[in-house]
Amino acid sequence: MMGLKKNGLSLVLPLILVAVILLFGTRSAGQEQMEPASSDTRPHYRISVLTFEPGKDLFSAFGHTAIVVRYMASGQSKVYNFGTFDFRRKDATWRYIKGDLNYWLSVSTLSSTLKRYRNFGRGALIQRLDLNPDRARWLAKTLEAETHPSRRHYQYRHFENNCCIRVRDLIDQATGGKLRSTFEQENTRGSYRQWTRSLMADHLFYRVAVDFVLGPAGDRDLTRFEEQFLPRVFSEDLALVSLSEPRRPLVVDTQRLDPTGRGTTADAHPVVLTVLVGLAVLFVFGVAIPVALGHGVLSRRLLGMSLFVWALFAGALGLLLVFLQTTSHFCTHDNENHVLVPLTHLWLVYPGFRLLFRADIPRKLQWTTTFYLGLSLSALFLYWIGKVCALFTQENARYFVPVLVVNLLLFLAMRRSFHRER
Repeated sequence: MMGLKKNGLSLVLPLILVAVILLFGTRSAGQEQMEPASSDTRPHYRISVLTFEPGKDLFSAFGHTAIVVRYMASGQSKVYNFGTFDFRRKDATWRYIKGDLNYWLSVSTLSSTLKRYRNFGRGALIQRLDLNPDRARWLAKTLEAETHPSRRHYQYRHFENNCCIRVRDLIDQATGGKLRSTFEQENTRGSYRQWTRSLMADHLFYRVAVDFVLGPAGDRDLTRFEEQFLPRVFSEDLALVSLSEPRRPLVVDTQRLDPTGRGTTADAHPVVLTVLVGLAVLFVFGVAIPVALGHGVLSRRLLGMSLFVWALFAGALGLLLVFLQTTSHFCTHDNENHVLVPLTHLWLVYPGFRLLFRADIPRKLQWTTTFYLGLSLSALFLYWIGKVCALFTQENARYFVPVLVVNLLLFLAMRRSFHRER
């Protein structure tokens, strides 16, 4: 560069060289970028979004979404499904509990996919998109590239990164960000918790369980764009999107397919429900008699039974909340229900067991039941203050009253059973 100061061309050439390097380097490294327009305007690919209705079993309660690519040359239609998970693995349940949800993109034919889902009693909606040939070609090639073993796996998140979100983001890229620009600023006042309660209405046990472990992250207000984690919402919004140059609707054809079979409902296992109902009956019986009869060996033994049942149940819930705090289920973190069922309830298992069989217990246990009653009252007060001051966002008010009633009954039964010894 001896003539750098004298020749202005010496300044321009390096800049041009850098620009060329950046241009071609970016293009080769960024497979997700839209390819330049081709002179071939024939439609080689036809893109559709396939939406399945919710099923009757728990894992299909939210519905399902996939992308259909029809190859015009061969007439073949492929279904790209981001909702594939191997439940047959020995460690599948444990991985699911930990939040290690290693889902992947699978490919199948349209006819086999429709047959399988419709036989499960799930209807389908096929929405054909009016993408220009270049955008349809980019989407088809991107999907095919994503099926490579090194790229097809991803960490599934029920709300933030599920099968529907994956499809939504690809369609958003193929339309130049139309979905995001149309719906991102639209506030709905809905939340993940509200949608979960609504869609799991037919699964009472699991609905309550999921609602209980869902933390404050489930209660923030969502935009309409975020609500598109639901297949139903996403399919409704697709029909509202318009493309430009020329201006036209994104969805040009909609085909509805009715189910051909009947699905089966798989709610909580009967043994689980039977055990829970049995524990509830034992608890109520165990505190009602001491409150009614007062002091006596029978009252103490029954109180021990109730204390043992509640300590085991509440302690297990507290242990579950602590465990979920360490998993990748981020929507369960910082759960305010820790105050209602703290892990320390497990300490009461032994006193309850001892009282049940020996009718003997230290007097300090009375102070323990008093403490938990005060904790419940304090939690209720703090919840009310937090709502007024917007400090707490978790919608868990429905659990305060039952826990408060349980602690009040234990407190009264304890006082009545030991009232002659004071």
